[in-house]
Amino acid sequence: MKRILSTAVAAVIAVGLAVPVTATAAVPSNVVTSREFAKVAYGNSIQYVRSTFGTNGTVVDRIDVAGTRNDYVKVRFPTYYKDGTVEVEFLRRTSGTWYLVAKYASWGNSAKRTADKATSAEFGKVKQGNSITYTRQTFGTAGTVVETYEAPGTEHDAVVLEWPTESTDGWVQVYFVKNSSGTWKVDTRVAFWGEDAKRTADKATRAEFDRVAIGNSIDHVRRTFGTAGTIAYYFDAPGSSSDLVWLLWPTPSPDGFLNVDFAKTSAGTWKTVGRWAAWEEPAVATDDVATEAEFTQLRDRLANGQPVTLAMARSVLGSAGTIGYRADEAGTDLDQLGVAWYTGTEGAEVQLSFVVSGGTWTALTTDHIAGPWTARALRSAAPEATTGAGPVDRDAPERPTWEHHGLR
Repeated sequence: MKRILSTAVAAVIAVGLAVPVTATAAVPSNVVTSREFAKVAYGNSIQYVRSTFGTNGTVVDRIDVAGTRNDYVKVRFPTYYKDGTVEVEFLRRTSGTWYLVAKYASWGNSAKRTADKATSAEFGKVKQGNSITYTRQTFGTAGTVVETYEAPGTEHDAVVLEWPTESTDGWVQVYFVKNSSGTWKVDTRVAFWGEDAKRTADKATRAEFDRVAIGNSIDHVRRTFGTAGTIAYYFDAPGSSSDLVWLLWPTPSPDGFLNVDFAKTSAGTWKTVGRWAAWEEPAVATDDVATEAEFTQLRDRLANGQPVTLAMARSVLGSAGTIGYRADEAGTDLDQLGVAWYTGTEGAEVQLSFVVSGGTWTALTTDHIAGPWTARALRSAAPEATTGAGPVDRDAPERPTWEHHGLR
């Protein structure tokens, strides 16, 4: 269950943390604003909350047993932002009236694009236990409130602030909890920088990638690729069980990249837990080119519900093909392999996407195959450019889903 701040939190919001809304846009009366959220507090009746928010909301959780002691209801309300939500939890008094015991807001917004952007050097200065004041001073701005939770006392109160980075795709989030004296302290920090791998002179090669395996240390991986890599994502929480870092390396192709994920062990060392490669290189030219008849044979097999193994594809198409991408994590459930075959026309390839099935690289459906030939009635004399067979996607991670330890 999620949550966030209190009336003491309203003080935080007052220092520049109000949730921004487009200046010229009228706010619909049935959505909750940060000002309305700050007006409701512990002990308020459900009628008062609904009146303040201008809507009855939607009951999403209800417990009703004999008596009233354990009766509970959670009501959800919309915010200005499509993905935002406000949730308010109520318990029932012996008189039968419902009263507020906790409130949570995930506003669905992102950091305001201030002139002062968060940098990796600033992020490195923010540590667990630092105050909210120090964090704001370090990043140079107050940040934007994206989540808040408040429950009785201070044990569960939390607020999430977000700062922009130089890249419009990047963001920094810091999760604060309140100590017994009422002071906000850093609990968890997360950064996604939204930037590509630095184009160092030493590029990662296929041979080097093959020498990196699940369980390898971060030092081994860096030695193998010849550079430290570029930090793309960093997650740092109390303890080490959740800590994660993504590093990127450039490949010979300016459009390619390698991404290696590392998790921190209980001993504090970083170990490889996932690796991705997108080589973004054309299929190597071969004397035995892939033909339309061979492509059709494989596609028809998949259309009839019969899998195509990597060995089968190589046999039918007459060569090993060129590996275009590879995804590998612990176990095999998320492993992917993309292979392309030369057809004799530049940019027109046969592509197959494989997953592990029964311990074997296997294409399972027609979504896993792509080729340069269209339907016969529309086919041109020459093969057309291949649109792709679902290459691995390592785009921006989703922002964290913060779990707050609430009443239910």
